[in-house]
Amino acid sequence: MTRERLILIAGWIIVTAAALLLLNRTNWRRFAAGYLMAQNVTWLNVLIHCRLGMFTYPVREFPKATDAGFTLQYLVYPAVCGFCILFEPSGPFWKKGLYTLAWPTAVVIFRIILMRYTRLIAAYHYNLLLDWSTVVVLFLISIGVTKWIFRSPAYLQSEERIA
Repeated sequence: MTRERLILIAGWIIVTAAALLLLNRTNWRRFAAGYLMAQNVTWLNVLIHCRLGMFTYPVREFPKATDAGFTLQYLVYPAVCGFCILFEPSGPFWKKGLYTLAWPTAVVIFRIILMRYTRLIAAYHYNLLLDWSTVVVLFLISIGVTKWIFRSPAYLQSEERIA
């Protein structure tokens, strides 16, 4: 088994173990909403990047179905975004901002390591700032939609009284 396949299997094991250990009855809905939203925007983003020829995935799970890697785009990155949403700290705006920027930075560093040392991702015309800003935007969209879904019931009741 190649190193790339071991990394993909490890991704499945780590995400599954983290979900089983960190999710409970009270917070799994928030994680699921963030995960599914991140999955949607990440999948669309990677398909666009593959069609434009910016990234290729030489080692992938379904080579006849899509040009993108399945595990990274469908499981790992959305799970990272889901955990980012789940464990968002309370406090001042700058603290939340730094926290929100740290997760996409970790994703980009992980992606750079994969590009450099494996054949999971090959980038053409790679721009670090563009990649980082794209991941930040994807995280912010997922966080914003998840916060919108889980806004306070008092806000909803005030809207009903106005209407």
